[in-house]
Amino acid sequence: MILLIEGNPTESCMVDVVKTATEAKTVALRNLDIRSRFSKEICTGTTTDAIVVASTSRGRPIEYAGTATTLGYLVGRAVRIGVEGAIAKEEQITPGRSLLQRLRERGILLDDMVRTGIELLIQSSAMSVRKASDLLRAELERALTDTNIQAFVLAAARLEEDGDRGLIPSLSPKDFRSDPVTLVADESIGLAIANYLAGTWGAYNFLRYDRLKPGMMSRIGPFMDDAVGGLVAGALTKIMARK
Repeated sequence: MILLIEGNPTESCMVDVVKTATEAKTVALRNLDIRSRFSKEICTGTTTDAIVVASTSRGRPIEYAGTATTLGYLVGRAVRIGVEGAIAKEEQITPGRSLLQRLRERGILLDDMVRTGIELLIQSSAMSVRKASDLLRAELERALTDTNIQAFVLAAARLEEDGDRGLIPSLSPKDFRSDPVTLVADESIGLAIANYLAGTWGAYNFLRYDRLKPGMMSRIGPFMDDAVGGLVAGALTKIMARK
């Protein structure tokens, strides 16, 4: 990142510019929900980040560049626009990217969702595994383009992160990760997804998945496991209803 200032910032002001630029870069990454490829958490930068500040040194000295100053405002605005534009150009990551991509960035893959659904279907259906997998994949892809499903799933993802950080009042991170019986909002999201996709039968099917937690449902957190359970249960119920 190279910041060119038409002005005369002092040395301490240039340090302030670096601070303000770093904050703005972090805001840009948060606004785009950019995830670390290692931890899958919101990232704040990369291992090769570098900032250069240069100025013409003309005019009266500028002493401050915090966010409340004119210089700080201009630096922050330029950095946000520049970082967001560079990410869109180089990585093809935009705010409106697909939910499938957003889930993939969190380590939740479509293939894993398909395997999770099939794990229980095999016990109750004469349909071949391959055919069921293909149908389920197609149904999940359709479901994940629905605005309401996207809202449910992204709400679950946000609640997952808040719970893990202790941001749900009266629920410590340790208690949250144990998925206590007093927490039913996660099941409510799963039920809502399954019911939205396939009505009452979808909701009943979700309860079976929630109880047995096949596949990836046993490895992910309280809210996302129920969101995935609602998705696969609702999608499979629709498939079986068409047989």
